Amino acid sequence: MDSDFVDRLGYYPFTGYRSVNLASYFVNEWREGFFRRASASIQSQISNTYEGEVFRRALNVSSLILTHSDYALAAGWRGGQFEEFSDSVFSIGFRARASDRFNNVGITYNWGEQAGERIHRISGNLNIRAYGFTAGLSSRIQWHFERRYQQILTLTYDFSPALSLGSRLIWQAEGINIYFALRRSVLGDPNALEFKQRFGAKVIRAF
Repeated sequence: MDSDFVDRLGYYPFTGYRSVNLASYFVNEWREGFFRRASASIQSQISNTYEGEVFRRALNVSSLILTHSDYALAAGWRGGQFEEFSDSVFSIGFRARASDRFNNVGITYNWGEQAGERIHRISGNLNIRAYGFTAGLSSRIQWHFERRYQQILTLTYDFSPALSLGSRLIWQAEGINIYFALRRSVLGDPNALEFKQRFGAKVIRAF
């Protein structure tokens, strides 16, 4: 990626490097028994600056086990080198009703070393949908150089498959932010099994 590269439609935090990425995935599923699915992946990245100096060496190993009772257990490790710093962070997570995107609960714990300092992070989420309302709560507390936290509460009401009103409250160390969004869909429905002739429009108001 050239040092003068500019992406008009996105954000790239770093430029001026070349990289090679490799990945391998494994997935197996069972129709009967305790386990429903098991998966594992390995991803690596080797990046150097245009001057030939080491920019990044990254390795990411992840695994997941899903049961027929819809419980999921995930574990992983990511590490490597970023400029002069070496990272090594482990993670383990548990989720109930893992395949239900509207009603689920999960918790994840990360620990290790990042940017030369110890890091510990606890995050969790809860999502519930009932009577036209969809509510979600996510929370994260991190100890890395200093203690930081972030809580996000979302609430949406569907008047119909084409009309909904949503809001989001974000509470973190820097302050509190809340916004409301009104969505009107007349071409396409993101929750439908097949294409619907609806067009979507969204109005957002932040406070």
